[in-house]
Formats: sequence, C-alpha cells, structure tokens
Amino acid sequence: MWRPGVECVGIGFVLMVVAILLAVYLSVRAQSRIDVWNQAFAILSRRFGGQLFLGGWFRQPQWRLLYGETFVRLTTYTVGGSRAIRVMELIAQFPDARCKMDVYPRSADTSLFLIDTDLKPVLLGGTGEGGRFIVTASSPAPDPVMPDNEFAGRWTILANDEEEAALLLTQQVRFHLDQLRRTPEWSDVNLSIRPGWLTIRRKWTSKLPADLEAFVELALGLVDQAQMTRTSGIDFLDDGQVKVVEDARCLICGEALQSELVYCRRCKTPHHRECWEYSGGCSTYGCRETQFLVPQRHPQPSGDGSEPAQEPLWPRPGKPR
Repeated sequence: MWRPGVECVGIGFVLMVVAILLAVYLSVRAQSRIDVWNQAFAILSRRFGGQLFLGGWFRQPQWRLLYGETFVRLTTYTVGGSRAIRVMELIAQFPDARCKMDVYPRSADTSLFLIDTDLKPVLLGGTGEGGRFIVTASSPAPDPVMPDNEFAGRWTILANDEEEAALLLTQQVRFHLDQLRRTPEWSDVNLSIRPGWLTIRRKWTSKLPADLEAFVELALGLVDQAQMTRTSGIDFLDDGQVKVVEDARCLICGEALQSELVYCRRCKTPHHRECWEYSGGCSTYGCRETQFLVPQRHPQPSGDGSEPAQEPLWPRPGKPR
C-alpha cells in the first residue's frame, strides 16, 4: 500500500544526508586550503619572529611584526566572488605620509585593489636633482605620462599631491616595485599610501612558503626605502654619483653616516663601509647585492697645486653571503 507520508520522509532523509556529506566535504576542503596558508605564515613567524594568528573557517591567517619601530601586518584574502582571486597584503605604519598615492602596473586588473578614484594621474618627466622625478602640471591628454619616462610608461601613478609623489618614488622605491611585480612570477601589484599607512598588495598564485618569504623581504625593503624618503639622506645625481647630506643613518648600526661611506651598487642604499663588510652585503631586504660603490668626493686642491688622489667609483665586493 502506497504511503505518501513515508515516501516524503524517506526523500527528506536522503536529501539531509546528502546535504550533510556536502557540508563536510566543503568544510574539509576549506580547512585544507586554510592549513596551507597557516603553514606558510607559521614559517614566516619562525624566521622573522612576530605574532601569528592562525586562520579558520571564518577568518584568514594573519602575521604581525614590530619591524624596528614600525608595526607591520601581513594577511591574505580573496576577491572576485566565484573567481576567488587571492591577494597578499602587507600593511606598515607610515606616520610621515603627507599625501595619498596609488601605483600599479598599467596592465593591472584594478578590481583586485582598492584604488581611490578621486586621485589624479601624475605627470612625470624624467629625472632631476636627487635622482627623483621632476613633476610637472597634469596634462589634459588621455595619456598623462610622458613616453620618455620608462618607469611611468609601465606604471599608473595616481596622487593628490604631485610633488610628494615625486619625492616618494625614488630610484630605490621604483626598484623594489619592479622586483615585487616579477617575484616569484609576473603579477599585478599595488603600492598604496594613505595618511599613517603604507600598503602593498599583490595578486597571489604561489603556495610555496619560500615565495611568500621573498615577497615579505621585498615588501619590507620597500618600507625601508619609503621611510628613508622622509628624512635627509643621500641624494643621487644624474651622473650616478652621490653627495652626502646631514642626518643620513646606516640601516645596520643606526649611526649617522658621516665618514667611511659606501652605497649599494644595485639599490643605492648607503652604509658604513665597516657595517657593509661585517654583514657581507646590502642590508635592504630582497636586494642581496654584495658589491658596493664609493661616493665621489669633490677634489680639494693640495698645497703644490696638484689634485689629490680620489678613490675610484667602482664596485667593491663584500664577503660571501
């Protein structure tokens, strides 16, 4: 005898079992993905120290570090709904920021990042004193970046203060942005400056802990270089030489750079010669250069009218790293 009530109960029971099994499968799969990132973040914590917060079903892993006097936070998240594109994000305190700025590759997918639409394009026209960009008035043309500027031809630069943007985009900052874009493989990256904070975001596909370590090293190196733009230091001239100004400090010992100065051949970070030789190379995260250059000093005439011998401006190696 057919009993519709019993049949409905049976169908409902089967559906409930299927729903439970599906929920268990999805939760196990989600936890497996979280465990991958928990492990990668744990490796970072063991190497650099800091405080680790493991991820779970409803939260992503987070790693916090006191980097010198700067608070740094690394986290990861996904955007794009069903596409689920992962973004790695490092935020650092930047109390001396005096402008809003966003920098990203001209081919980047801007939906991955929080781009401020109120910022205007910055027109950069080559390099001038200090190896920095000379900023001119914004252009009404559709493409405001001058074609003879190689960096600006590859990157979109938006800011509410053109002069401050130019001061922040030093040769060293640009170098680290290029490295972040191509390491571990070419991908979209965004540098965002806001009052009090500096944020680096990157589209992320790798699951290798070593690639995440490389990203953190380069990001911290960019933080170092951005902070150096807020104080007086080394000015790089058009001919590649340097001149020393007051208040520059060595990143290794923290003391003023007043004598025995060398600078990195690759990223131009200044050091004491003794500190360079002690560490075996550049102290900037991600640079790994082992050869330094010696600043060219203005010759002082000697008593007999001859010019004093000057130390040549060529690379000198550090000890093997």
